[in-house]
Amino acid sequence: MSKTTEDGCPTTRRSVGHRAVTLRSRRPTTVLVTFGAERVSYAPTVVRFVSGELARSGFRTTGIGAPCVVQKTHAPCSSRRRALSGLSFRFFRSARDEISFRTARLPEFAKRCPPESSQVLAIRPGLAEAQGELSEAALANPRIPSQTATARAEVTTDLENQETGRVVERVRWELTFTRKR
Repeated sequence: MSKTTEDGCPTTRRSVGHRAVTLRSRRPTTVLVTFGAERVSYAPTVVRFVSGELARSGFRTTGIGAPCVVQKTHAPCSSRRRALSGLSFRFFRSARDEISFRTARLPEFAKRCPPESSQVLAIRPGLAEAQGELSEAALANPRIPSQTATARAEVTTDLENQETGRVVERVRWELTFTRKR
């Protein structure tokens, strides 16, 4: 929410929006996993053939206060969806029994509704916010056919200065490694 004075009238602007990026691998990426001396390595360290959907919705409210004519306007943003394809994302072993995705710019819509301030735009949510846990011992066991790394994170940023509010980023991903026979 931002508070300003426009033409001598106290004005508040409030925006609420929801943006979701859903990604799926359209087909498996072959990754060679090697084990040795307390170390696990992956090659290549990229998930390819990723497609998905970008969705957005929200609304904006403008309020004008006294001494001007008091009014409040509520304007919903049209919901939009866009198909995504041909994406790839790099990952790495970030710790024992853990993998992470490298920082990558997620797709966005060119026009923003509700409008986003530079403070909100500076927040770059992405897959790198969450680290995936998996059992490397199970991954090495030839009797276990697959192992899934699962990651969840929620990051909250409180906005201050010229605007007040909160941005909540939720990241959840799974990456399954299946043994080739």
